[in-house]
Amino acid sequence: MRLLRHVDGLSIHVREKDSLLSVSVNGGDEQPFRVRYLPVLSKETAEGQLHQLDLDTSLGSLLLAVKKLAPNSRRLLSAQGLSWIESETGVCHLAAQIPPTFGITLQRAC
Repeated sequence: MRLLRHVDGLSIHVREKDSLLSVSVNGGDEQPFRVRYLPVLSKETAEGQLHQLDLDTSLGSLLLAVKKLAPNSRRLLSAQGLSWIESETGVCHLAAQIPPTFGITLQRAC
């Protein structure tokens, strides 16, 4: 989450008790995300578990917090319209339905 706080124009609000994170771009409407921590998520595991994930968006879009994803796992999650953030690599992909729809991918420069 520290990575997101350093992106110009991006505002982050965290409600830890609810595992909710809200993001707004350039002062626009906040988009809520429900954060779910999964320490390990392979492409095979993701394929098997995607149907089990609670995709109800009434409390916000799902944001998976993981240690690290392989490129195939990233492609799968992106194709499903899911968001994730990786603690070991700093890669973050946000997919949200905000008029207009936006999707941004951030990666820490090494």
